[in-house]
Order: sequence, then structure tokens, then C-alpha cells
Amino acid sequence: MSKAQQTTWIWTALGFCLLAPASALAQPSVEEALKLRPVQADVDYETPDAKSIAQCKIKLVTEGKGTGWIVTGPAGQPLRRFMDIDGVKNARGETTVDEFCYYKNGLEVYREMDTNGNGKKDQYRWFNFGGSRWGIDADENGKIDSWKQISPEEVSRLAVKALATQDAALIAPLLINKDDLKTLGIRGSLEERLLAAVADPAAKLKKNAAGSKIINANSTWVRFDASQTAPRAFTELVVPASSIKSARDISVYENVMGIVDSGNPSAPGLVMIGELIRVGDAWKMTSLPVPLDGNAQIEPGLVMNEPLLQSGRDPATPAPGALPKEVQELVKKYQALLEGRPAPDAAPAAFQKWEKTIEAACVDLTNAVTSEEDKAQWTRQLLDHLSMAVDSGKDPGAAGRIKKLAAAIAELFPKSSLIITSKYRVIYAEYLEAMHEAEKDDEAKQKIHDKWLVDLADFLEDNPKFEQAPDAALQLAQELEFSNKIEKATKWYQWVAKEHTDSPMGPRAAGAIKRLELVGKSLALAGPGVAGGTIDIKQYRGKLVCVIFWDTFNKTHIEDLTVLKSLYEAHRAAGFEIVGVNVDPDKAAIGPYLQKHGVKWPQIFQPGSQDSPLALEYGIFTLPTMILVDRDGKVLNRAATLADLKSAVADLGEKKK
Repeated sequence: MSKAQQTTWIWTALGFCLLAPASALAQPSVEEALKLRPVQADVDYETPDAKSIAQCKIKLVTEGKGTGWIVTGPAGQPLRRFMDIDGVKNARGETTVDEFCYYKNGLEVYREMDTNGNGKKDQYRWFNFGGSRWGIDADENGKIDSWKQISPEEVSRLAVKALATQDAALIAPLLINKDDLKTLGIRGSLEERLLAAVADPAAKLKKNAAGSKIINANSTWVRFDASQTAPRAFTELVVPASSIKSARDISVYENVMGIVDSGNPSAPGLVMIGELIRVGDAWKMTSLPVPLDGNAQIEPGLVMNEPLLQSGRDPATPAPGALPKEVQELVKKYQALLEGRPAPDAAPAAFQKWEKTIEAACVDLTNAVTSEEDKAQWTRQLLDHLSMAVDSGKDPGAAGRIKKLAAAIAELFPKSSLIITSKYRVIYAEYLEAMHEAEKDDEAKQKIHDKWLVDLADFLEDNPKFEQAPDAALQLAQELEFSNKIEKATKWYQWVAKEHTDSPMGPRAAGAIKRLELVGKSLALAGPGVAGGTIDIKQYRGKLVCVIFWDTFNKTHIEDLTVLKSLYEAHRAAGFEIVGVNVDPDKAAIGPYLQKHGVKWPQIFQPGSQDSPLALEYGIFTLPTMILVDRDGKVLNRAATLADLKSAVADLGEKKK
């Protein structure tokens, strides 16, 4: 490098500045570079301990017009990267650092940016294991004013934190605002109700947390949950623009919840986040979070329920388009019933009474509205209520009522997609009803289960374009796999993977196919270790390895641990190893769990729960899942049991002799 290309860095209160040209290169020390800390508090990044700093290095790097420094750790992994990207100089001939990057396990997890060259950071981004957030700090005071990008899971985590810490400034950028609604083209009374629902966040946070046993200063977010759109899966839904008279279709998540640890991990609490709607690449809240203590009720989403409450008419349009008074009164009655939903632990009789009342309200509304579209909307709502009643197991008569409704739908709405939806719901309702009637007759239950699989397969073959086909087909494939009907399971996994590549179900199905074909093949498995560094199964070549996919919520895994620890201690010296792959949504609970249960084998963790990279790669649906790998790194068993494991380690001992 010539002297003309050299730059000098000086330490300032804000970080580094570049002076160019310089007669000699003045390199900052590793210690100085590592003194910089992220502006945002919730960043999980790698910092070497005092003993390792001497083994770290810092070097000058150039990228196009940009110049900067990169700090690497003892293993050569990047720790920090400070860059002047554009090379633009100020009046004093200085160029300033405009990107501050932080790493963990060799991957960038967080970046701070000065995009206008004034020496102040105005954007913050999280990457890889850090998440996907992209925050904007318009007034450059270190606090995020708006989110350019944030996922539903990240919204729920920050909302729980804001509720626990009573931080109105933290939750404000997460809430829907007037500009968002303008972007979406939502106006009239729906706009007014949405803005009212998120007004005065400080007061609402205080009120919602008052007296709660779930929320305290130490409460922490554990995982994300949301409404199910099929028996085993949840995903975002789309509300068509025409149904709420918005400028575009609206993507929503309904009944989003944060599962919370309030000091008792064995009894997590629930915080209702409510409805989220998508604005660009950011998800926004339409209400303030509420801990579900005591009699707290789940409120219906304002956007999702707008077509039902307004029967498809623009609420901003005056009479004669306004709802008839009779319908308005029925809607109010329906809303009141929703708010009076029995608690989850209520007696079956109380639930049945409420369910029949809410069904009657839907029937009254169906009869009161006049257009075909309105009648179909309220009939769908009735179908949804009946489906939930069937799923609850608290209303034995619900299956019969849903079959009668399906017959009525076929007669009243002969051209509606509601016919297909009702057929699907009936298949599942008949299955649950028959299983309940069989009680303890295992042979009868097996026949019922087999019939359900045949019925579901026939339905999907007849209705491949059904809106919930990817979810239903994936469920069918899983059930077939659990029944050891691998050829049929593979057929349906392949169908989902091929026909629904754009659906979240597609990658899961592709991963399941890969897992089913593992036996006899080398297993490629590597990821960041919970204790730091990278864990690669290749480093255990020459040993018998059991890979266990697990999470901290699974009771079966807890029950298995006694045997697993015994086998590990007895056979590790003979060449037996266990590698855990945790699929918790967050790593906070992993360390305490491992310590509590005395688990000593290495653990891999990647955020994302069962959507994390390794869980998706191998289509992991049930936990724990154990994969047994031989000394040559090839898979012996893709679905090992404890009995399989005991046999394998016994053989290990025999071979050693």
C-alpha cells in the first residue's frame, strides 16, 4: 500500500475518524477497537475474554471506495468491522466511519450506520442469528423512531419487554400510526378505531400491567404464538382489499401471543399481543399488549373482523349504505358475546352454553343481512366457531352441528369456495368424533385413524387448489410418516415441496424428504454452539454420535434425560457422543435448563424454533427427534428410540472388546 493510500484513524467520543492522507499508518489497538459498544441494548455479540484479547488481530481492509478495520478473534473469526463505505471527506479532509459491525460465531449479527455522513448513527440493523430488524433513528438520539423491517416474532418480543419495563418509547414504533394507515389505504371509522386502540400507550401499558401476576420487571419473552389456520400450523392471513374497502390487500397475524417466563419456567404465562398487520416489511400492532390473567379475554382483531362487523360495507359511507339498525344491534350483541368468552379452564357446560349462544348470534346475523356476500361471510364465521368447538373437545354435539351446516352451505352457496372449506372441516370433525366415541378401544382407534388418512388424501386429490391444501397435505404426510407408511408419506411431502414452493410448508416438506432418505448417507450438520464457537459433526468422526433435536418445553425429553445421561457417562470413553440441536425460539432458557438437568454434551442453537435452519433442513416436526450416526459419519437410524440407542452403545462396547 502506498503512502497516498494510507489512512490514519483517531479515537473520538463517537468512535473512529479517518484522516487521509497520512505519512504513516497509525493503527488503533485491538483493545481500543473492542471498547466500542452497540448503541442498542439488546445485541448478542461476541467479545473475547481478557486472556484471549492478546490473540486477537486488527488489520486494514479496503472494499471499493471504502476503507476500514476488521478485528479478528483467536480462531481468525471476525469480531468487529468498522468501515468508511463511501470515502467522502468533510471540509477538514476527514472521512468518518459510517458502518459499525458486530459479529458472533463468525457471522455479522448487528450493524450501526451513519447514512448521511454527519458523524451520527441513524440506522440500526440485525442480521443472521441476531434477527431481521432494521430500525430508523430519524433524530439521531440513539433511540429507534420507526421500523423499516421487523418480523412478527420480534414485535412480540419487544412488546413483552415494553410491557414488563413500562417503556412507552420502546413500544411506540411498533404501533400502527396514521402514516401506516394512509399507506394501506385504510380510512373512515376503521382508521379511527385503530388509532384509538393504540392511543396513549404509556397509560395503557400501566393499566394493563396493574395487578398482573404474569408481568413484572423480571418477566422475559420465551416464544411467539398465533392463531392456527389448520390443526397443526399457523401463518399469516390475507384480508382482501374489497372486503374492508382499503387500497390494497392487508396481511395480518391474528391473536398473536407472547409466551412469558415470569420466574417459573414450568408454568409460563401468556401476553396477548393481538392483531398484527403488515406495512411494507414491518409488522405493526393494532392494540397494546395485555397479560392474560384471570378473566382477561382475547379481543377480536379490528382489521380481520371488519368485514364481519360492517358486512362488507364502507363504514365511511353515509346512509343509505349504512347498516340497518337491526343489524347494528345484532353486531353489538355478537361483539359482547365474544368479549364474554369463557376462560380456557371453564367447565364444559359453561363453554357449551356460550358456544350455542354465539352460534345463534351468527345465524341471526346471516338472516338479517341481505346480500349473498354478507350471508356467506357470517356463515363462514359460524363455521369457524363450530370448528373451534370441535377442536376444544368440550362440546360433543359440535361435530353433528358442523355436518348439518356443511349440508346447508352446499344448498345455499352452490358456487362458493365455502363448500370445499366446510367439507374439509367435516372430515376432521368426524374423525375427532369417532375417536372420542372409541374411547379406550385401541384397535377401533387405529381403524378410525386409517380411515381419516384415506379420506384426507381423497379430499386433497379432488381439491388440490384448496386454500389450506399445503397445511392439510403436510399434516397428512406427517401422520403417514408417524404410522410408518413412508412411501405414502414421501409422496405427499414431494407434492407439497413441488407444488407449494412459495408456501412456508414447501421448505419443511423438502426437509422431511431429506430426513427420510438419510439412512446410509453422510450427515452434514453444523451450527453455532450454545457455549460459543461452531459445532460440526465432522469433528466427532470415529465416534458413535446421537444427534437430538429438542426444546426446553418438551416433557418427553425431560423424561429421556435420565437414560441419556446414564448412557453418555457409561459409554463416552468408549467412543459415544451426543450432540444436541435446540430449537427453542430464544436461547435464554437453554443455559439454566442444561445446568438444572446436568446436561454436559455439546449443544447447537440457531434462532427460529422449528423454522431454524437445521430444523427446516431436516424437516423436524416432532420433538425429541434422534438421529444415530456411525463412526464413519453415516446415518444408522433417522428416528432412533432409547431402545435403539441402548442397543447401539452395547454393540459399541462389544466391538471395543
